[in-house]
Amino acid sequence: MKRFSTLLSIFFAAIVFSPVGYSQFVPVCNRTLQVRDAIVDALPNRDACADVTAADLVDITSIDLQSQNITALKEGDFNGLTALEELYLYANDLSSLPAGIFDDLKLLEKLDLYANDLSSLPAGIFEGLSALEELWLSNNDLSSLDEDIFDKNTALKKLWLSNNDLSSLPAGIFDDLTALTQLHLYDSELSSLPSGIFDDLTALEQLDLYDNDLSSLPAGIFDKNTALTQLWLADNKLSSLPAGIFDDLTALEKLYLYDNKLSSLPAGIFDDLTALKKLDLSFNDLNNLLADVFEGLTALTQLDLSFNDLNNLLADVFEGLTALTQLDLSDNKLSSLPAGIFVGLTALEQFDLGNNTVDPLSLTVSLKRIEIEAPQFKATVDTGAPPSMTLTVSVVNGSIDGGSNRITIPVGKIESETFTVTRTPGTTDAVLIDIETLPQVSRFAGYKYVKSPNLPLTVIDAVKGAPRRIPADAVPSETALSANYPNPFNPETWIPYQLSNTSDVKITIYDAQGRVVRALDLGHQRAGYYTSRSRAAYWDGRNNRGERVASGIYFYQLQADHISLLRKMVILQ
Repeated sequence: MKRFSTLLSIFFAAIVFSPVGYSQFVPVCNRTLQVRDAIVDALPNRDACADVTAADLVDITSIDLQSQNITALKEGDFNGLTALEELYLYANDLSSLPAGIFDDLKLLEKLDLYANDLSSLPAGIFEGLSALEELWLSNNDLSSLDEDIFDKNTALKKLWLSNNDLSSLPAGIFDDLTALTQLHLYDSELSSLPSGIFDDLTALEQLDLYDNDLSSLPAGIFDKNTALTQLWLADNKLSSLPAGIFDDLTALEKLYLYDNKLSSLPAGIFDDLTALKKLDLSFNDLNNLLADVFEGLTALTQLDLSFNDLNNLLADVFEGLTALTQLDLSDNKLSSLPAGIFVGLTALEQFDLGNNTVDPLSLTVSLKRIEIEAPQFKATVDTGAPPSMTLTVSVVNGSIDGGSNRITIPVGKIESETFTVTRTPGTTDAVLIDIETLPQVSRFAGYKYVKSPNLPLTVIDAVKGAPRRIPADAVPSETALSANYPNPFNPETWIPYQLSNTSDVKITIYDAQGRVVRALDLGHQRAGYYTSRSRAAYWDGRNNRGERVASGIYFYQLQADHISLLRKMVILQ
């Protein structure tokens, strides 16, 4: 009976592990030492390699052999691991792989061979890996790849080939990888790319080509990669870009072109990149930028133009970049900035102008009069405010309505809100405004605020012949009409007078031809002095229809206490 049982076991093993559909079972104890130990560790119910059966192997889904000092693998090391989904072999010393070593791994999804010494790959090494989704081959010594090396890996989504010695790639090497979303080729010594090499990668979202030796790119090389969201072309030798090279990349969010030899950019090069959020052009040789080079990049949040040769900028070069939060213009050759260059950059948070030809660059801040009815003003910065800026304004012989003297120019704006200045009651000297305190700027920012040479600014002229202070209950000995102040004036004036008797008071203003311009009916008033600004008659320089009158000579007539008095004044609009 025992002999029959033994023969039956041999017969069953011959069926299950025959070469038809299955590889011959390799005892675990006969496998590479580190592989043997990893298999035993993956089986909690087995203590030694001799205890592991073929049936046990199909329970293993992951084997981690990272940093195990493996110098070579045996042909049957992974035989029978038909359920394996993850195999990690990175950071070993493998210089070659046995042909067919992965043939049994039909369900393998992740294979990591990163950081070994592989100089070549056997033909068909990955043919059996039809379920493979992620493959790491970076940081090896691969100098060439067969054109059909990945032909059977149609499920592949992520492929790392970076940090190898690949100076070129076969034209059709990626033709069957239609599911690929990430392709990493950085630091691979590529000096050229075949036309159409990426044409079938229609699902590709991320492509890394930085740190190679590319001096040019074939026209239309990215035309089919409309799903791309990240593209690295940095740290190459590109001196120019083909017109339209990015035309179809409407989903692109990040574009890295730093550390090349670009001296100019073709017109419309970024026109279709409406989803672009980050653009890095640093460490190139750009000496000027077209006015509309960034037009349409309304989603852009980060723009790096540092370490170029920019010696001037057009005022509207950043126009429309309303989402921009970071702008770096450091380490160029700028000696000045055009007026209004930062207008519209209302989201800007980080800004660097350091290490230009003039360091720091000056941003001129001033105050300007707004020609409306009262003495109203705005604070201005000629370039537009890079960050929001708050100024302290001082007023001599007057004050700012509302009491606060802190005036803010919002980020991306060229001027503040309007503020009104009034004379201190009882004063006659000129009212002046000035910027007392400018915002502090980090010494590393590369710019400073400077006051305009036209400051301080005269708000209200001194009152010539203004009446002295008179007690409120004093009564003059005669009715009189005094000179208006200021005179000449623009746009407003005060007309002082005095009444010896209580009377109805009216002041009529005439033009030089004697036509009535404005009638000021002041009503019934007690005897007294109406000479201070708070009591004098006020004229805003408008006619009875509310229209501002023209410059010229005018006359004003006081009718009160049964007398009529006339004087002359001048308005200068």
